[in-house]
Amino acid sequence: MPGSFHGIGIANSALRNLQRALDVTGHNIANVNNRAYTRQVVEFQNADPTSFFANGSHALGNGVGIASVNRIRDLFLDSRRAGASGDFGRSSTLASSLQGLEGVLNEPGSQGVSAALNRLFDAFSGLAANPGDPAKQMEVQQAGRALASRLRGAHADATTLQSQLGSQADATLGRANELAATIANLNREITARAAEGQTPNDLLDLRDTAFEELSGLINADSVRNGDGSMSVFVGGFPLVEGADARSLPKNWDAATGTLTGDGVRVQVTNGRLAGLFGGIDAARNYATQLDQVANALREGINDLHRTGVALDGTTGLNFFSGSGAGDMALAPEIASDASKIASGTTGKRGDGDLASAMAAFRETTLAGLGGRTIEGFYRDVAARIGTDAAGAADEAEIRSSVLDQVDAQKMAVSGVSLDEEMANMLQLQRSYQAAAKTLSMFDQMTQELLATLGR
Repeated sequence: MPGSFHGIGIANSALRNLQRALDVTGHNIANVNNRAYTRQVVEFQNADPTSFFANGSHALGNGVGIASVNRIRDLFLDSRRAGASGDFGRSSTLASSLQGLEGVLNEPGSQGVSAALNRLFDAFSGLAANPGDPAKQMEVQQAGRALASRLRGAHADATTLQSQLGSQADATLGRANELAATIANLNREITARAAEGQTPNDLLDLRDTAFEELSGLINADSVRNGDGSMSVFVGGFPLVEGADARSLPKNWDAATGTLTGDGVRVQVTNGRLAGLFGGIDAARNYATQLDQVANALREGINDLHRTGVALDGTTGLNFFSGSGAGDMALAPEIASDASKIASGTTGKRGDGDLASAMAAFRETTLAGLGGRTIEGFYRDVAARIGTDAAGAADEAEIRSSVLDQVDAQKMAVSGVSLDEEMANMLQLQRSYQAAAKTLSMFDQMTQELLATLGR
């Protein structure tokens, strides 16, 4: 049967549990500016009653207890956030990569390949109108040297961009593997504490933060298990299972968007890594297309120029040397002596037929360039890169807005509101004061009872 100190026990329990609730509220307020923090609330429950018999069986309440300290999370928003983060990571990275490639093009503008192509063909036209003129020969020489230089520079810049993006891809893979190890370690701590009956809310926040970062890097999916652990999968590849983390394969192919190694093949479809792969593939395609332009130009002009005869009788010379755009240059004889540039096939000063044919090469459609002229092919390449860059930038802006919207919804559910916490603290403070007053009254009554019985 409950004794005289029963009321003191109830009041004491109320004080202790209200103090814990005030501690949780203070923890919320301390983390008001921590976007990785999830608001916590105390769930109270009735303490188990005490049964006693007095003219029948009765149950007497024992005050209040704490059932749990819960994080306020919306799993649907968590899932949406992971997807939105991956979409933004991919689109923003691809947009940045393509904008970097646009910088390599310098198109449209006087410093681009298109302008240099026009200048060369215009120089051939000028030489055709003034065959054998040393000044016109020097114009052709300078225009050819400038075009070769721009092709080499653009190819080198595209190759450098590939290398830089490749290094970023390696670093992104390394960071993804680090985050996987972090999640696995947190799984170990969380399941150990859960087995002891604890609810490690702050550790759960750390794990969710690690997964959110991971989902921005690669297409990661998560599954929450009954023991409190989180399993993570990337394209079906089990990256994290319980306290064990596997490393993503380090060999990648940007063209197919895959990671391979040790008999494993992982498809990368989203996140920063997918954006990097898109940028690497675009830079590689551009370098390949520059090679096509350079080879088509070299082959066409050289075939014509070898049939020409310079004023000194020299014949059979190539105009360009090299293979591809990476080492495009004037042939050594042409680079050292502009008079070796042939304007005709007879060697006579008034013969400009060959220069006219080389100028007309700008209008020649080539099967190797898809039935387009050299200038038309390059314009299409530059326009496509510009269009793709603009499209990627537009998509990145949309994905950013979606991510901001999801983050705002998450903060509305899980974020800390100072107004709400201060109101809650005031309510708990008033409850604490009432419990303290109740304890004081029970203490006074008990003292009076003991004094009466002692007489």
